[in-house]
Amino acid sequence: MKNIIMKRLNCTEKEAALIADDLNMVSPQLKSAVAAWLENGAIDETIEAEGYTLGYLMKEYDMQFTGAILTIDWLLKSPQEAKKAIAYGIR
Repeated sequence: MKNIIMKRLNCTEKEAALIADDLNMVSPQLKSAVAAWLENGAIDETIEAEGYTLGYLMKEYDMQFTGAILTIDWLLKSPQEAKKAIAYGIR
């Protein structure tokens, strides 16, 4: 997983390890989306939580897949906190 993240995001091994740890902890309903991205780069932009879609987060907040899927996960786990942070432009 780390090598794929490093290649796709052009990040260091340490950064990739942290991202991989976070991706391994996503909600069960997001695991298949993470697996598809890791396998072949597929992104389902329609994945949604609390009115935000993966595609919207990627376009409007200039997020990579990993940041957007982790934000969707945050919206699922702590919706009020996540929505407040998004409203202030925190990624």
